Amino acid sequence: MYTILILSSVQMIIWSFYALVTYLSHRDPSIFEYILLIVFCYFGYLFGVFLKNPKAYAGLSSLLGASTYLLFRYFSIGF
Repeated sequence: MYTILILSSVQMIIWSFYALVTYLSHRDPSIFEYILLIVFCYFGYLFGVFLKNPKAYAGLSSLLGASTYLLFRYFSIGF
């Protein structure tokens, strides 16, 4: 149970860093933003495996964190 909470918290931190990095590199071509997205998904996956979670669960949590971030980023109203 605690590993799920830790993994969720770290996923939020990872995607906050991703938002900061994309904000700081807003003048770069968009291909670099996609590459960064893949790299940060991989970091989330690696941290999930580091916590001794099954690889499928680590990958699922990484993709879920990325999709949640992207949903809030592109479909939020008023921000």
